[in-house]
Amino acid sequence: MRKALFKTMMYAGVAGMLLSGCTNDDLYNPEAVVKKYEQNWEKQFGQVDPEQTWNTAKQVTANISINEDALSEYIFQIYTGNPLGGKNAYLIAEKIVTTDAQGAASVKMNIDVPSALSYFYVSRIDNHGRRVVKVANYQNNMLSASFGNSGTQTRASVTEVNLPTMESPYTETLVNGFINEGYDLSQGLDSKNEWAGPTTVSDFNKIAMATNNTKNSTIAVIKTEYTGTLQTNNSGNKYYTKEEITTDWGASGYKEVEHNANIGDVKLVIADKGSYTLSGNVWNMDIIVANGATLYINNKIYMGDNARIIIMHGGRIIDRSSSDWSIDHNAESALIYNAGSIEASKILLNSATLYNAKDGIMELTEISFQNDNCVLTNYGKINVGSIGGNNEQGTINNGCLLRSDKQIQVKYLNQAANTSIECEYISFYELTLRANSILRTNRFRANNTNIQYVGSGNPALISATNIDYVNEGNFKISGNIYFEADTYSDNKENNQYGGYWKTITDAITEGNAGGLSRVGEAPVTIIPGNNGEELATADCVGKGNKPTDTPTPTPDPNAIPWIIACEDLGNTDDFDFNDIVFSVSHVAGSTKATVTPLASGGVLASDIYFGSQRLGEIHSLLGQSGLSITNTQSGRGSAGKPIEVTVPADFSIATNMGGFSIQITDENGNNTTAIHAPGSGTAPQMICIDGSTNWAWPMERVKISDAYPGFGEWGASYQSNADWYKSAEKDKVVK
Repeated sequence: MRKALFKTMMYAGVAGMLLSGCTNDDLYNPEAVVKKYEQNWEKQFGQVDPEQTWNTAKQVTANISINEDALSEYIFQIYTGNPLGGKNAYLIAEKIVTTDAQGAASVKMNIDVPSALSYFYVSRIDNHGRRVVKVANYQNNMLSASFGNSGTQTRASVTEVNLPTMESPYTETLVNGFINEGYDLSQGLDSKNEWAGPTTVSDFNKIAMATNNTKNSTIAVIKTEYTGTLQTNNSGNKYYTKEEITTDWGASGYKEVEHNANIGDVKLVIADKGSYTLSGNVWNMDIIVANGATLYINNKIYMGDNARIIIMHGGRIIDRSSSDWSIDHNAESALIYNAGSIEASKILLNSATLYNAKDGIMELTEISFQNDNCVLTNYGKINVGSIGGNNEQGTINNGCLLRSDKQIQVKYLNQAANTSIECEYISFYELTLRANSILRTNRFRANNTNIQYVGSGNPALISATNIDYVNEGNFKISGNIYFEADTYSDNKENNQYGGYWKTITDAITEGNAGGLSRVGEAPVTIIPGNNGEELATADCVGKGNKPTDTPTPTPDPNAIPWIIACEDLGNTDDFDFNDIVFSVSHVAGSTKATVTPLASGGVLASDIYFGSQRLGEIHSLLGQSGLSITNTQSGRGSAGKPIEVTVPADFSIATNMGGFSIQITDENGNNTTAIHAPGSGTAPQMICIDGSTNWAWPMERVKISDAYPGFGEWGASYQSNADWYKSAEKDKVVK
């Protein structure tokens, strides 16, 4: 501790100059003043870490690259917080670059950052003012970020698998054959048993036993409007045919033969211009709605076992019941296949499949998933009130356009390339996106979620007006995906980084995704097809996406302030570091800095210098006519007028505290003391604090260690308690 303190100190005789505030113990004897200050410091704080510089700033290297539009100008900016709305978004550095003919540009620069901060945000702004934000990768004093598409970005743990497809169980040719082969129900359904007398067949599974069904066909055909009621609630996987027999005594007759039902053995085909109203349950059979035919739903329908309903191109289902259309949980083979149109209320899936083919159109009130074995696959157009169940379960494979007026709540969500999902609210566990796919929602919720891009090509887009909730967990957004949002709800306690903004940007960084933007500002252009409503491939993206040319105005950012607080040695034991207080704001990449006078807790005339340039006397700069204490007592008054200074291109507040110093003079204008940045390991007369936290200096005659209990530990161990200045005793600092 016996290092020489303040080697540049110069003293001249001063007598009777101190009026109030800090008093001079021994201004006539500089060696005595230095010695006493050192002794008092060591007594108060202990030994100083030899590496201690008393500066909360450090210099790091920033590497930023871009691969976007060729020959275009972009602005890179680095912040302490999220410039889209997070807390403490102070600007650290700014650089303008122009991309080359391949759309590439990069910048490498040294910047000053708070040593206690490990989270930095990087943004790029295009020539329209649209911003994309990422969290920088930061380690080993190196800060890095990249923007734009650098080629194929497939999550390493994911093998690209196309969405599942399903061919119609029957072709048009087969269906026409069924119509010609089957039994026309217009011929009646009476069945005659030679020994039991006439009976009425009302069970689909016994259709082959109709008297006029000479072909003994298990296919029933409706060619016009059929008004009869056919019950299909047979218990068991059976169907029945009749066989002609001759008894031992020579009589002729028929007997009923029971068969185990396989998928598709029993069929009801509604032919062109035919219609049928279904009011019972469906078991162990296919209902085929041919081109030009209509199936009406008249009440709650239950589909069980091997039941399937197949709507061919041009066929339709119209629900008149406003009730549930259910698929039994025991019906893993149960299927609704739509290549025509469905207008229905609620379809409840329980371990079954709802498949909307390429030309299929579905208008539904609700699709309800009852367990994880439910699958909705869409290659057409679906408009639905809501999709979900009691929680996130089931799977949605979207191969075209899916719109929900309310919610989509599902466990697995899988989008093909050139597709769109639009909804009011969405919640899921896992989302897979491909090139040119869009997920657009008003409210977004993610719970232990993985979002991944697979394949290659143009980026995918998630556009969420509001982020309702994000559970960090293993949340990651991987690959060529851009996320845009306007507002968020931060209901996580004690999150100093801005809640879900931090979570989203962190997830983007960990997965090397595109970045975060405001709604309309992500650099994702997806061209819609013919008026955005047809079902051609390009129209599966709905209205597509075009980045706005009028982005949300962004206020000019505040440059990060560094507060320099000094002791003038008017008293050698108060250690309040409020005798001369001013801030220095500077953005790396600029040759301008702004100095703002903040407080004077001493009554010695104190001139602020930048290099050899005198900026002014602190009391005068604070608007005082004399040498009175200013802004160091109960509350903080007005700051002085900002002073702009020209600094070199390599200016750094982390080096020698930027080259600022204080010259103390007596009332006669005689120089007495020069205050400079302290050498490493020495007791300080000048310290530099990160001002982005709105640091409050100690009140008059309050030791800095009383105002900030962690200060002493930081001084004795440079690597510990680096954020001491964030934890103040509020009644001991100037508010």
